[in-house]
Amino acid sequence: MTKLRVDAISRAKSNKKKKMDKLEKSPLSLTSRDFFGSVVWGAAAWFLSGSRSNPLVVPLANILYEEDGKDGEEKAVDEWLKDRNLGLYSDLPLTFLLSLGVIFLWIGVALDRVCLFLTEGDANICLQLGGVALINGAFFEIARIASGQKSINREEYDREEMLFNEFEEFAKEKINSGGYVHRSKVIKSFRQFNPKYRTADSEQYPLVDMEIERLVRAWARRPENGNIKMSSAGYFQGVSVADISDVFT
Repeated sequence: MTKLRVDAISRAKSNKKKKMDKLEKSPLSLTSRDFFGSVVWGAAAWFLSGSRSNPLVVPLANILYEEDGKDGEEKAVDEWLKDRNLGLYSDLPLTFLLSLGVIFLWIGVALDRVCLFLTEGDANICLQLGGVALINGAFFEIARIASGQKSINREEYDREEMLFNEFEEFAKEKINSGGYVHRSKVIKSFRQFNPKYRTADSEQYPLVDMEIERLVRAWARRPENGNIKMSSAGYFQGVSVADISDVFT
């Protein structure tokens, strides 16, 4: 058993030495195992950097898809790229995704090469480290999706802007300075002021109480409104809401 163990260690050292010699002579030469390791590292880098929202998307897209206008005209930009430049989520064209795939494959090659040099040619450890990085990247991706960081598109952004403008109109008419008010009263008054939002489960204009509360908080945090904060009991100090008669009551 001791001899077998010594022979195994000797073979492993020999393989590592051969791998290092090959790397030093030709760093970019890829075997089937190297290619698989590079794919794993590239996928890990893709997910860890944000996948379709990674930092390379916007600058690379602006280089590839913006065209200079003629005779002083504005540059022609695709709608999806306009949304990306505004920080909104939009689907990427297939050709652009393929370009990103090639870039991240080369990033994977570079990471795999670096790992091999650091581990003195131990391909197994590099593959294991790449697998761990890929799993962690997948967890981060799931967390980003669950938290809504990758779901705000143009339609949702326009809806949020419309809702906030409607709430500001309501605030100018019905919110007064002084006193205090509970969030539930603000929500009820907003629904009465805007009859289309009277029911939360309306088919045409659905709006749940949580969304209205988020509008209240966003409005209250603005400096021009006094940066009002909600207490743990749900009260806003320093403002009150004028009574609105409810014709349906």
